[in-house]
Amino acid sequence: MFANREDFLAICRDETLTRIIDSDAGVLNLALTTAESQAKDYLFQYYDTDQIFSAIGTDRHAYLVRCVVNIAAYIIHRRLPKSPFENGGQSLTVMEYKQTLDYLEKLRDNKAVADLPLRLKDDGTNKVRTRYGSAEPPRKHF
Repeated sequence: MFANREDFLAICRDETLTRIIDSDAGVLNLALTTAESQAKDYLFQYYDTDQIFSAIGTDRHAYLVRCVVNIAAYIIHRRLPKSPFENGGQSLTVMEYKQTLDYLEKLRDNKAVADLPLRLKDDGTNKVRTRYGSAEPPRKHF
């Protein structure tokens, strides 16, 4: 699995996580697997997701690990009747989940860049990400 329980220590204490998942490692594993799948769905078109998500330890893309953890935390957070991380009516977990999805959407839509391996074409070359279109010149009315 790409992310693990230790990666959660960046966002919550282990005792808190244990309480939320009712000491059931299966709940955490399912959340992490689902989160990884969701991240892959955003990236697979242009990035080599097999290579990215098979990395271990410090070879993993640190921010992408955080993205997977944020998604998993959101999945687990939904088990609670009310979040312990309230922030003006909207929990920090929900806000970070939304930021994570925004980042993944930008990667998918070629509006952000990341140091991730690109998906290869059948001939072994990188699949080129091309942006196309043009901005229309401003209209001048006389």
